[in-house]
Amino acid sequence: MGSGAGCKLWPYAQWWRNGGSMVAQWWLNGGAMVAQWWRNGGSMVAQWWRNGGAMVAQWWRNGGAMVATISDPLSSLHERLVAAQHWGFLALRLSGVAILPFQYPKYALRLKDYTSELQASLQSHAAQEHVSLGPIWDAIGQMEIAVGAITNQSAEASAERASEIARLAGETARGEGAAAAGGGGGGGGGGGGGGGGGGIPPLRDVNDRLMLAEHGFLEAAGLGPGYTWYRHMVYGPSRANDYGSVAFPSVSDALQDALGGTDSALNTVERTDAPEWRSVQREVFRVARAIQRVARQLAGDLI
Repeated sequence: MGSGAGCKLWPYAQWWRNGGSMVAQWWLNGGAMVAQWWRNGGSMVAQWWRNGGAMVAQWWRNGGAMVATISDPLSSLHERLVAAQHWGFLALRLSGVAILPFQYPKYALRLKDYTSELQASLQSHAAQEHVSLGPIWDAIGQMEIAVGAITNQSAEASAERASEIARLAGETARGEGAAAAGGGGGGGGGGGGGGGGGGIPPLRDVNDRLMLAEHGFLEAAGLGPGYTWYRHMVYGPSRANDYGSVAFPSVSDALQDALGGTDSALNTVERTDAPEWRSVQREVFRVARAIQRVARQLAGDLI
């Protein structure tokens, strides 16, 4: 009987006695996927946390990252070195230019594109009769005039600087030649000429205006209630999409509110009464004033 029972149980008994059970072998030999993963520090989550975090950064260190830029750039020495190299190259690039390479002409063109897109959105909601984008178009026109003027001034300041450097180099060479010939007084004349360099102040003035102009887009009161920490009137998140960035976010939010706003799932809710367009027009004026501040900054009126 026992023999018969043994024969019947043989497949299972043999499986267990020989340690051939998949589960037993897995666990007894320390080969359990989870246990091995955890004991050897190979758990994705554990490794992710212990090394300072970024799964993408871990991918990059192992040579496998497809999108490494998402990771924290300071999560390891490697990323810190990359960041240091980046800022170092940027500093070297800026230190070798006479005029800061800010592309305000392209900025003005982009503002035109954003305003055209906003105009199309208003037309699609039959709101063009209630909301005028004229203030924004006028402000962009003022900005284009200021951009054209500062572009010309940048070219003139760069030419003056190049001329001044050439003049000083010539006087230095003449002074060195006179000193070598025994005429000690020649060096004094070169020093006196260097004190009157007229190319530096205009150059500094142009760079200051280029550097400070972007601040004009900031609104001290913020984009609106609940979004006071976002202050840029051209780029920023909207209440309907706080993850991404939209153009003229305060106008976008006001337009959404006028049309009915959004529900908890961010679906547009249509109004049953007449839309309130005054808030949209008010945000249009705020954007226009921000662009005018930039134009005045570029023109040198606010420095």
